Amino acid sequence: MKKILVFDIGGTNLKYAVMTPQRALLIKGSVATPTAGLPQFIAMLQKIIPELSNQVQHLLNFTYKWSRWWSCE
Repeated sequence: MKKILVFDIGGTNLKYAVMTPQRALLIKGSVATPTAGLPQFIAMLQKIIPELSNQVQHLLNFTYKWSRWWSCE
C-alpha cells in the first residue's frame, strides 16, 4: 500500500500524518512549531521523519505537490 507523509506547518503547531492516497489517516501527531529559527525547525523535522520512516516506503524521494502533500514514491 502506498503511504504519504503529510505536514501541516502552522504558526502554533506542526502537525504530521501518514495517509493513503485515498486520504485514509493511518498515523497522526502534533508538536509545537519551533519559533527560534530555521535550524530549530529543521531539527524538529529531522526528529519526526525518522520516527515515521518505518511507515513510509522510499522516504528519501520527496515530491512536493500543489495540494500540499509530500508524496514518498
